[in-house]
Amino acid sequence: MRLASRNYYGVSMMLIKNDLVKVTLFGALSFASLSGEKLSVSLNLPSSFELRAVAGDSEIQVREFDGDFLAKSGVQIIHRAAYRVLDYLGAPHVGLVISGESKWVLPYGATYDSVLAVAGTLLAAGLAPANILTEEELIELAVQSGANAELAVVLVRGAAALVWTKEAERGVRYLPLALEKRPATLLVSKNFYALGRNGIEFRALNFGLLTAYMSDLSTAFTTEMLAKATAMSASENHAYAPVAKLVAYLQELGIPALASAGGEAVLVFASLDRELVEQAEAAAWRVAPVSFMPEGAQIEASLLA
Repeated sequence: MRLASRNYYGVSMMLIKNDLVKVTLFGALSFASLSGEKLSVSLNLPSSFELRAVAGDSEIQVREFDGDFLAKSGVQIIHRAAYRVLDYLGAPHVGLVISGESKWVLPYGATYDSVLAVAGTLLAAGLAPANILTEEELIELAVQSGANAELAVVLVRGAAALVWTKEAERGVRYLPLALEKRPATLLVSKNFYALGRNGIEFRALNFGLLTAYMSDLSTAFTTEMLAKATAMSASENHAYAPVAKLVAYLQELGIPALASAGGEAVLVFASLDRELVEQAEAAAWRVAPVSFMPEGAQIEASLLA
């Protein structure tokens, strides 16, 4: 989907209606099939952002989950995404003062970049009159600002989605999410940069079963079916070998686990006992209990008093 600017002949098509916008985003993770399809799910790790439109200069200060402020590269993603929306709408370039707190425990890689791109997009969109942008436009603007399409769709809408690309055209099928009350654990390597970042390395072998498990057929799953649904393909010699070994170790224990498409994290479809948590932390894995999130982004927009 290609978007053309709504600003014609240099005339501003839209005046800013609101000057205070609050956005709550949840986390997202995607898994790849052997044929290149992506399955994305929303996770209940909320991040909150606030934007104030001002007459002066822009300023962005977002704290990450560990208390540090967002790095310059992340600030640029939010900034670029916000002004892309204003340009698209033909709105004036006001100063944007953005603050926030991210609870996403994956502070690097394509997944985190997608969260930031969607945040900037939705914050700027909140300045406009309600519903002036469609959901599809919001997703496409976020993608143009660096978000992965399969992550953007669930960050905006929530639940789960199957995304594929064929001949440069994107297809999306939104799925019901039947796992809201089931426990899960997210494992993130503290040494991700040392492991390398060489693109997609992990692919689910039984994507149909995995998709069914995420959606309305999950209640009918047996332990054997779940083991098949979470089987993965990964080379022993690639840069993410520790991730592959972790998934294999958990599955040997009878705990279903999946590596994300880019190898940034491992999603475990169970709670981990204290012994396993201690083992993971000792091996430089960050452990975060999570739940699946059926709801999408939440936007509140108003005028400053």
